[in-house]
Amino acid sequence: MGQRAIRSHHYGSSVERANVPERPQKFIQMNAEYDKSWRQAGRVHSLFAGCASLWLAAALIAAVARAIEPFAHGIWLVAYLFLVGFLAQVLLARGQATVLAAAPSDADDPPIGAQAALWNAGVVAVPLGVLVDARVFVVLGSVVLLSALAAFWRAASGRAGVVYLALMVFMAASALIGTALAWDTPWL
Repeated sequence: MGQRAIRSHHYGSSVERANVPERPQKFIQMNAEYDKSWRQAGRVHSLFAGCASLWLAAALIAAVARAIEPFAHGIWLVAYLFLVGFLAQVLLARGQATVLAAAPSDADDPPIGAQAALWNAGVVAVPLGVLVDARVFVVLGSVVLLSALAAFWRAASGRAGVVYLALMVFMAASALIGTALAWDTPWL
């Protein structure tokens, strides 16, 4: 371990402390372990929790806005933001956390950032398409949601339980059905 000198300025006095040890390797390892603590504990990663919380808030805001001044597709928007933006994201992240908690500690970490970016981009694109009556955004959003589901599926890599896999299959089927309805059925 290396030594370093530190000059401290405290209330106008200057004090030099010599032979202050560098940060020990153990401290660095503890920080790395802390960064992965969500994984071992089986907790939802904070990125998913934060995004899901924002979608829950957006659903509440949409519900209040619709109550004050009804707008086209208002009920659908509230349901979509709650079910897809909040609930589905929490369920996917929780399922992934459970799989990772049971995985060997040397297993690769899933691409959390990519999964969250894909899922939330899809959550934005679909209602955008519905609200501006541009079905191409619905289709693109659905493709992005399916890509996110594929990323979750790959991260599970044979370690997932039946319920988690069934959840992903159900969500994929829902995205395909929703896309078909958006393409062939005029908005109600």
